[in-house]
Amino acid sequence: MKNRIKRISCFIAAVLLFSLPLRGSGSGPFGVDVVTAATEQATPQPAPSTPKASAQPKAQISYETATEITRFLAFGSYGGDVKLLQETLNKHGYELKADGIFGRKTEEAVRDFQKKNGLIADGIVGPKTVAKLSIEAVEITPEPADGKVSVKVGKVEYAAHGTKCFTVAAVAMAGEKIVDAILDDYQAMDANGYVGVPNSDADFGSNFAEGKVLVSKRANAAAYSTNMAEKAGSTVPVDKSLDAIEAYAVGKTVTELENILASTPADNMVDAVSGATLVDTHGYLMAIVEAAKAAAPKAAASVKADAVTSASLVTDEVSLLKAMSKDGTWIILFENDFTTDKELILDGEFVNKDKLDRKIALYTQDENKNVLATFTLTAPKLTVKSPSTRIQNGIFKGDLYVSAPNVQLRGAKIEGNVYFANEEVKATFTMDEGSSVSGVQEIKSE
Repeated sequence: MKNRIKRISCFIAAVLLFSLPLRGSGSGPFGVDVVTAATEQATPQPAPSTPKASAQPKAQISYETATEITRFLAFGSYGGDVKLLQETLNKHGYELKADGIFGRKTEEAVRDFQKKNGLIADGIVGPKTVAKLSIEAVEITPEPADGKVSVKVGKVEYAAHGTKCFTVAAVAMAGEKIVDAILDDYQAMDANGYVGVPNSDADFGSNFAEGKVLVSKRANAAAYSTNMAEKAGSTVPVDKSLDAIEAYAVGKTVTELENILASTPADNMVDAVSGATLVDTHGYLMAIVEAAKAAAPKAAASVKADAVTSASLVTDEVSLLKAMSKDGTWIILFENDFTTDKELILDGEFVNKDKLDRKIALYTQDENKNVLATFTLTAPKLTVKSPSTRIQNGIFKGDLYVSAPNVQLRGAKIEGNVYFANEEVKATFTMDEGSSVSGVQEIKSE
């Protein structure tokens, strides 16, 4: 999977590298980005032990009934959409407590309803079950049966930031969603202090005024960011701001981005993108939209679905926070030790192979699933809100707060305490013989 991800990234990088247009010569001063203040800176493991009987939580959370179901629901789900499901099932003759928690009784009612209506009685509420229940829903796209998905790549040059530079945006699309995006700006700068693009010292370089070279802002992030800080008071390096904008777009459709851009004043868009401080954030997102629209079917490539749409690879803090959020994917992959001073929250519900599943994979493996290396994730605190989460192999250094049911440790070590939100989540927490917790395991409200 690692190799497949790298192939996609390399493909996009190649699109960027070999598609730069020649620019005419120019002279005069070249400005920097105007910024606003920063808004935020297997080998298979032994089977887990049998959980104890679930106990009722001490304090019942109240959920407001949702108006539609827009995701898969299964045992362990919770929220307003689950309450809507329960109330709808009750209209069909079932007698469920509409508490917004998908427990065993709700699962039994779903299976019974599916069986009576000619559906596969798997207890998972997807598009077909929603249709039979006559609940308003949006499209839910299941993972392809063959485990593969068609990926399209689009690339554009765009004037995202003023008139003295141009942006190259490349996007990978899986279905209607953006699954990867890369942004870079190119600008003519002083040859002294900056590294020009290839052939700047050859015939290509003769297209520019004396002492000027065309530079990639990413390749010259340190020098350009220093220039931004001195002339415009920037507090975030240019590459980190571009990373944040890319992360914001990933997981969204073109329509979603267009609606956001249409409803948000251009000057305010930077405030909506955590970690980005470029005042032209609106323009960079427009570049991504145009690249997504340019994604051509002839550029499609067949790759394993879990390498693109089902995995989040952690490379920096922006990608870590994105992966942990509701906009992440079911599996979070690490390839190195990682340390952050941020308190992490694992949120959202995800389906893998027709069941609720979320995994923090602190390891790499070969094609035969033999573990090659394990890693350590260090953070002050990790709160798990995603049901059926597995922390597999490796080490988490910090305190683990569990507020969702069916959280598991598989070959993982917690160097810290484990705190449970209530008796229910504690009763469904499991760890195999290869796992350990150095601190206490007790109920504690955040």
